[in-house]
Amino acid sequence: QVYRFVTQLANGRSGDYEGIVPEDGNFQWTIPGFPMGTMKYTVKIRDGKYFETGEIVSDSGDSKQFFEMTLEKSSD
Repeated sequence: QVYRFVTQLANGRSGDYEGIVPEDGNFQWTIPGFPMGTMKYTVKIRDGKYFETGEIVSDSGDSKQFFEMTLEKSSD
């Protein structure tokens, strides 16, 4: 099953990317075509928190994390 993930930045740039839900149940979306490889983001939603990491995956399969974000809904 394939999903779409749409991004929108404050500067007006946007993108429409393919997403999947692998067996671990987390959502993954990728941005291909960078000179250093593919950007892969993984989203986990647990206990009311949204946790996302981003990594660069090279053509040889090596990866390096460059991004991490945790969001929690406020009751305010």
